[in-house]
Amino acid sequence: MREWCVNEREVRDPAVLGSFLREQNVMLRRTKREVGSQLPPVNTIVEYVEPDVSKLRSVQEQAKKLALQTSGGSFMERGRAARELDLLMRQATGIAKAAGAAKYAKQLLDANVPILLVGWHREVYEIWLKELDMYKPAMYTGSESDKQKAEAVQRFVRGDTDVFILSLRSGAGLDGLQYRCSTIMFGELDWSPKVHEQIVGRLNREGQLDRITVVYLNAEEGSDPVMLNVLGIKSSQSENIIDPDHQLKTNRDVKKSRVQALVGRLL
Repeated sequence: MREWCVNEREVRDPAVLGSFLREQNVMLRRTKREVGSQLPPVNTIVEYVEPDVSKLRSVQEQAKKLALQTSGGSFMERGRAARELDLLMRQATGIAKAAGAAKYAKQLLDANVPILLVGWHREVYEIWLKELDMYKPAMYTGSESDKQKAEAVQRFVRGDTDVFILSLRSGAGLDGLQYRCSTIMFGELDWSPKVHEQIVGRLNREGQLDRITVVYLNAEEGSDPVMLNVLGIKSSQSENIIDPDHQLKTNRDVKKSRVQALVGRLL
C-alpha cells in the first residue's frame, strides 16, 4: 500500500505493478491458450429490468438513517451502520428486481434454453421459486446439505429441470454443469468481479461445446448503479495487474469506497 497505492483501495499504476510482480517471480500466469485449452470468448449482455419501486421505497427511510450514521458517532457505530446499509440496500434491490429477472428467465426457458440463475439473498430465491415453480428449479445455495446439492446437480445434468439456481459464493469445486448449460443469468451482483468470473468458470471450462452467454440483469435504482461503478474500477485495476500488456482505461476520478458511494447516492 505504501509503495503502490494512491489510497487504501486504488493502485496507482496496475500495469507497472503487474510487470514488477513478474520480474520478482512473485506472480505466474498461464492463459488457457498457453496450456492448450483455449475456449471461445464469453458473450456478455447487460440488460436492465424494471424493479418493483415499492420494495425500494419501503426501506428508504431506514437507509437514509443508516447513511447519516456512517458519518457520525464512534468508529464502531459508523462501521456497524455501513455494514447494515450495505446489506439493506443489496437485499432490497435484489427483491425489487427478482420478479423482473424471473420474467426474463422465462423467455429463455420457454425456448428450451437451460440457464444458470445466480443470486445471493434467500428472499430473492423465494420469489424465483414461486415465479419459476412450473420449471421445477434445482437449488445450490448455502441452505442445502451436501446431499441435496449433489441431487440438484444430477437433476440439472440429467435434464429433469432447465433452471439451476446458484448462490454467488457457492460452487467451489462444482463440475459437470458445462455439459448441460452455456447460459448464465446474474439476478444479483457481488462487489467483487472475481466472484462473477468464478461463476462463469463453472461453465466456461473443458467439456463445454458452446459459446458462453452471460446476462447481467440490473436495475437503474437501488444499489446496482453504485455496484456497477465499483465493479468497473476493480475490473480495470485487476486486469492491468494480471495482464500489463492489456491496457484498459482506469477511472481515476472515483476514489470513494463502496459504502461512501452508496451513501452519496442515497443522500
